[in-house]
Amino acid sequence: MRLASDRSAVRRRLRVVIVGAGFGGLTVAKNLAKTPVDVTLIDRKNHHLFQPLLYQVATAGLSPADIAWPIRRLVRRQKTRASCWARSAMSIRRESRSS
Repeated sequence: MRLASDRSAVRRRLRVVIVGAGFGGLTVAKNLAKTPVDVTLIDRKNHHLFQPLLYQVATAGLSPADIAWPIRRLVRRQKTRASCWARSAMSIRRESRSS
């Protein structure tokens, strides 16, 4: 049984939107793993590509699966509620931001 105060605490969780799942976006998501926030990660692709080893794939030294990982798999181990969207961010409306 949940109390009314528990429900209001759940509603007040902060939401963090990270645009881009490159090294920076994944680092921010990882650092937020133990905080009480909801994380939404938006990227045009549904995978993270480790580009420094791309030449190894081109020369058949590595398999493409060795340098590309699904973003959902990278963030699913986090304790926060993390969701991933394969979308492009067209604009950010700061005036509609809820506090």
